[in-house]
Amino acid sequence: MLTYLNALHVTPGPFTIFRKDVFEKIGKYKHAHLTEDLEMALRMQKNNLKIANSHRSFVFTVTPNTFKTLHKQRSRWAYGFLKIP
Repeated sequence: MLTYLNALHVTPGPFTIFRKDVFEKIGKYKHAHLTEDLEMALRMQKNNLKIANSHRSFVFTVTPNTFKTLHKQRSRWAYGFLKIP
């Protein structure tokens, strides 16, 4: 639903694919940023580029295995979101 509203605010890291023209239009990842995928998605929206999900894809990722590491990850994401200019 968020795709149709052009309201996706993240390009999930484990399986994100960009067209070459995205980087040509808005530039590459800003590696100094804590949440590169979120920062990239917001720049895409600012430049009227479309973000879409593929509902038929299968993606595997490693998740935090303790509450402490989960909390650290989520805190980093929240801080990274707040740092976006």
